Amino acid sequence: MTDLPIDKVIPEILSTLQRETTCVLQAEPGAGKTTRVPLALLTSEYLQDQRIIMLEPRRIAARGAAEFMAQQLNETCGETVGYRMRQDSKIGPKTRIEVVTEGVFLRMLHEDPSLEGVGLVIFDEFHERNMDSDVALALVLQSRELFRDQHVLRLLVMSATLDTEPLAQFLNCPVISSEGRSFPVEVVFHDVVIPRKSLLDAMFTKIKYALEQHAGSVLVFLPGQSEITQLQQRLQERFAGDDSLIIAPLYGQLPMENQRHAIKPAPVSQRKVVLATNIAESSITIEGVDIVIDSGWSKVSRYDANNGMSRLHYQRISQASAVQRSGRAGRVAAGVCYRMWTAQQQHQLHPYDVPELLQADLTTVAIRLLAWGCQTLDELEWLDKPKASAFSNALQVLQSLDAIDHQQLTPHGELITEIPTHPRLAHMLLRGAQWGVAFQAAQLVALLEERDPLRQACVDIDKRVQWLNHGGYQAKRMNSRVQQLLKLVKNQSKKSELSSAVLLAQAFPERIAQLRSLSTGEYKLANGRGVALDHQDDLFGQKYLLVADVGGAAGRSTDTIFLAAALDEEEFKQHLAGVVVTHEVAQWNDRLGRFEAERRQCWGELVISKTPMRDVGAELVVNALLAHIENKGLDILPWNEQTIHWLARAKFVERYALDPEWPQWDDQSLMESLSDWLGPFIGHVKNLDALKKIDLKNILQARLNWNQQQMLEDFAPCQLKVPTGRHVSIDYCGEQPVLAVRMQEMFGCPISPTVANGKVKVLLHLLSPAQRPLAVTSDLASFWQNAYQDVKKDMKGRYPKHYWPDDPQLAAPTQVTKAKMQKT
Repeated sequence: MTDLPIDKVIPEILSTLQRETTCVLQAEPGAGKTTRVPLALLTSEYLQDQRIIMLEPRRIAARGAAEFMAQQLNETCGETVGYRMRQDSKIGPKTRIEVVTEGVFLRMLHEDPSLEGVGLVIFDEFHERNMDSDVALALVLQSRELFRDQHVLRLLVMSATLDTEPLAQFLNCPVISSEGRSFPVEVVFHDVVIPRKSLLDAMFTKIKYALEQHAGSVLVFLPGQSEITQLQQRLQERFAGDDSLIIAPLYGQLPMENQRHAIKPAPVSQRKVVLATNIAESSITIEGVDIVIDSGWSKVSRYDANNGMSRLHYQRISQASAVQRSGRAGRVAAGVCYRMWTAQQQHQLHPYDVPELLQADLTTVAIRLLAWGCQTLDELEWLDKPKASAFSNALQVLQSLDAIDHQQLTPHGELITEIPTHPRLAHMLLRGAQWGVAFQAAQLVALLEERDPLRQACVDIDKRVQWLNHGGYQAKRMNSRVQQLLKLVKNQSKKSELSSAVLLAQAFPERIAQLRSLSTGEYKLANGRGVALDHQDDLFGQKYLLVADVGGAAGRSTDTIFLAAALDEEEFKQHLAGVVVTHEVAQWNDRLGRFEAERRQCWGELVISKTPMRDVGAELVVNALLAHIENKGLDILPWNEQTIHWLARAKFVERYALDPEWPQWDDQSLMESLSDWLGPFIGHVKNLDALKKIDLKNILQARLNWNQQQMLEDFAPCQLKVPTGRHVSIDYCGEQPVLAVRMQEMFGCPISPTVANGKVKVLLHLLSPAQRPLAVTSDLASFWQNAYQDVKKDMKGRYPKHYWPDDPQLAAPTQVTKAKMQKT
């Protein structure tokens, strides 16, 4: 057996787990931890006859690890070493090491929380931080605390590139480290920054270069399946007729046989170019690869709680992921890794990947926790605690599926937990069984669990159902899943009395789509999101669709429909009428300048039908007009000069009186309290003319009680009596109240007048006999003593008929000329 770096630390692993209940193993890519460690631990004294369960994040890795370990024992899978995954298991009565996918392990915990007969659980490739592995760790920790007093359950967490210090602190356990790969890898960075739109061109060029410069096989890391498909087509065209080169895709949704083809050694005299997603980062070894070309990008699905949909985000890989990828070139020989980013960009990468648990849909997590007996996240210990808001949104989804009531599982919810699929799909399957169409529902579940086999052809899911009934190997495998699902429900009728759309609406009620524009193929989902359908698709132009699969890049306002079913309008009304809500909607028609009301039948944000309303209550009228004002702003109200000046007085009192009971009069406060002060007075307003006739000043004044109205008159009088006895209006619209009066009328007044109970001086605008400004002052005494004399010299010649005394403080005020003064 070939020596591997992990062999040096296996004695330390054995002794540590003999005295400790938990251990973290950090072993870099190529160390051999996945296949050497479980076999070495099999004879540990503490295990006795108990089993080892090792979790793997991917099916191909689980099966590959189990088969390799069985070969080391000269056995076949299912004897000492076996594996379990959905729809495929090889476990026998003598199996001591079970390699299981993380989802299957969570099912095992659900069926037996104590994990009776299990002595050690190994979390392999924990650095990937999959949601299922994080949940499994939290549940296992509680399981060990609650159920394993006598036979302690040991944990071994194995990782290649994880930051082990926080993990070790969380688990309160030692860390064992192993050396890295057996062979050196030369890392070559790109010379210049590559825009993402030019990435495939650059990758194509680099692959050709690598094939010319090196003799081995090439592993190419790409963001996702679409990029793999595009590059595969270009390479096949470029190397058409070259029998020495095999172009092999590798991604999670690829059939298992195709995945096996990608990872097995190339035949003699041939070599491979394997185009892979991050599925090839961990656990599996692709024989013959000594060249890695890394795009540096990945596609990550992030859940958007606002619309209940997951969206694909392109993002740079982490430094840890880059190490994983480059390590693939040094598994069996010295290699080279070409990184399609610069050395400077390398320093800008995040150290580690964000855990999936912090950015994914938590509906499955939530129902698992409720089935476990936890109603809140705080009841478990988390390495990274999920967001409370995401958990709350997941509970709302479960509520809509009738799975929970007051955070307790309903009988229907308990049935959902027994079906190993997403709660939405389990709910659809159970509803289908109730309606006698379980077979039809099971087919839809099987199709939605797999990545669409006919994605490039059309979006109609019924075409997939036809394919499922007459397809080849992949269809056969999916039909096996259909039979597995049917065993879980009582009614296995093969009737197809319902459309696919009605069944799918049970799982995705918020994805009923209504045609918004025939010219563009745009639809609106019930959750408000915009989606689009290609003009060439068979479903184009349908009034209603049920969208089963939709997606798009982050930041785009309209998503693309990938999978859908036509929804007949009559069938819609017949089978989904119970969730259609009737709303009475009143709104202001801005174009016609009048109020309109209608009764709408709605599903979410979709309007299914609407009819005009004749007799409309005042409340609807008021709410519609208030909403219109909130949208357009206060300026659409009939503000006349009198109202504007009254409001200025009210604001003046607010500013200077400092009365805590005094209302606020700024625009924001008026808008926020619109329904309180305006609502009671506009129930009769049904058109623009009526709105223009409301007495806005009196409406505003009604905000003040009797005492406050008196305070307004005392504190901010609308007029002041000047020395001639005339009452002159005060303007409060500026920073300081203004009194505009002819200078002659202020003779004999020694000081400036005041308002606000003497607290604020009035700013005097002293006018000429022709009502033009001569001076502005708030200190009248100083003006009389100083500036007046200059004004008098200038005005005496200009207005000789008017009175310009030498001492204005002692002169009599007047509104008339000198001649009229003499007559009196």
